[in-house]
Amino acid sequence: MNSIPLEEAQRELPRVIADVLANAEPCVVVTANGDQVVVMRWNDYSAWNETAYLLSTETNAAHLRRGIAEVEAGLHGPQVLVAE
Repeated sequence: MNSIPLEEAQRELPRVIADVLANAEPCVVVTANGDQVVVMRWNDYSAWNETAYLLSTETNAAHLRRGIAEVEAGLHGPQVLVAE
């Protein structure tokens, strides 16, 4: 993951954004006192946020882990959707 000082990010913001979009790689911006923020694609942030929400309760997380294990064990395959 790329990391740059805030001053560089301020000077080069269009390039920073273009790099993040082109490479789908977040960029960490570090302030003078060491605080950090992340510049990332909206779609990546949205997916991360949705995953955090889905895993926020133990019951839902357990259900998802069970479903993933079933798919990995070959218990579920592709499904054909039928329009009504």
